[in-house]
Amino acid sequence: MDILLINPPNIEEVKVESESTPLGLLYIKEFLLKNNFNVALINFGGERSWTDISSKLKGIRFDVVGITCYTPQRHSITKLVGLCKKLNADCKIVLGGPHATFLDKEILRRQNSVDFIIRNEGEYAFLELMNVLKSDKTDNIFNIKGLTFRDGSKIVSNQSRNCISELTILPPPRFSKSDFKNNKMCKGLSFSFERFSNDGNVACILSSRGCNNSCLFCCNGAFWEKQNYFSPEYTFRQIEYLYNDHGVRYFDISDDDFHFSRDYVRALCDLIVSHGLDIHWWCAGRVNNVDKDTLVKMKQAGCFMVSYGFETGSKKLLETINKNRTADQAIESARLTKEAGLLVRCTMTIGHPGETEQSIDDTVNFLLASQPDQIGLYLLKLYPGTPIYHRFVNEGGISDDYWFDENEKDLPFYTTESSVERQLNFRDNVLYKLSDHIVSKYHDNVFHNVHMTLRWP
Repeated sequence: MDILLINPPNIEEVKVESESTPLGLLYIKEFLLKNNFNVALINFGGERSWTDISSKLKGIRFDVVGITCYTPQRHSITKLVGLCKKLNADCKIVLGGPHATFLDKEILRRQNSVDFIIRNEGEYAFLELMNVLKSDKTDNIFNIKGLTFRDGSKIVSNQSRNCISELTILPPPRFSKSDFKNNKMCKGLSFSFERFSNDGNVACILSSRGCNNSCLFCCNGAFWEKQNYFSPEYTFRQIEYLYNDHGVRYFDISDDDFHFSRDYVRALCDLIVSHGLDIHWWCAGRVNNVDKDTLVKMKQAGCFMVSYGFETGSKKLLETINKNRTADQAIESARLTKEAGLLVRCTMTIGHPGETEQSIDDTVNFLLASQPDQIGLYLLKLYPGTPIYHRFVNEGGISDDYWFDENEKDLPFYTTESSVERQLNFRDNVLYKLSDHIVSKYHDNVFHNVHMTLRWP
């Protein structure tokens, strides 16, 4: 049985940055190889031609196709599924990822070419499904936790599966040279590394999966249940492998909250320093999980920047979006980070429920007080599985039909209280009031986001 894993293209939608290394699929690939399956992976993230994709698929044998399903690429995934079925009508199509997880039954109702959906974490459910497909014991399919499928005309959603508690049992991803080349095309990643020459490969790695929080606009808490770490030794070996075998010197640690466990962070940093790795890396964290000693140790181990999800400077909105921290904590974390010699990046989001001119003024005043070195200024977009999406559905602003309408290429805004135009005005107001401090920026015209670097007196 030949298994093909595909990172999908972004062709049918408004173009987004979809060229990143598909870490989730790489973990599944290595897990299947460890269990003696024949599996290949192809990354179509940078492709812009269905003719080229078709030509490449014709040269690959596949009985099962597994596709990561993210919301921005949903229409391209539908077309990719149809193309795979056209090339092999008997192949089985398996979707995974957040979009498929939270719309599993709707996808199976509306898209006959999709055979199975794996909800949440994928390694064990995918392995068990492959074992069933290669055997004659088809009734065992009802025992696969985390699987949604058709049983005749009925859609069956099996019991949910707990996330893997001991992640170190998973074999680490192995990369080819082509796995890195598309990262250089990603403007957001290049912008984050702009202080460095960035003439080498950038590798995205994970030291943990999941998040222990449930912010209104994010589905990660629901997708992963809680945060689980790989061991410090496991993560270090991954860095060391990329450093020695691929010459990687720049790392994007892509955890949602890298320093949730400060003991973990210190142990990993000690390994990097003791082995003398000359690397540069950045990470994301929460403002209530930092202290100066840990930040200093991160600096010594090559960290140059920490990104915090500040989101808003409004006390009321912080409570509304369930951030579970205060603006004062955020300002203090920025101060500690700078004292440790690290750059501060922050993400700010406009358009939360209750956003007003006053809350925008609060956000500007907060930014003037915290003085971040980089800002990612976002407009709130809606994704299936997020609390804000469910709220908008209940308010009659959207339904699941939206995701299957081929005329809807973009992601929707939360517009119950503010029109898109008003939210853009809010964004531009922030930019105007920060204009004296902005030294470089770029606009993401698809999502209406702005990334900027600032200089303070």
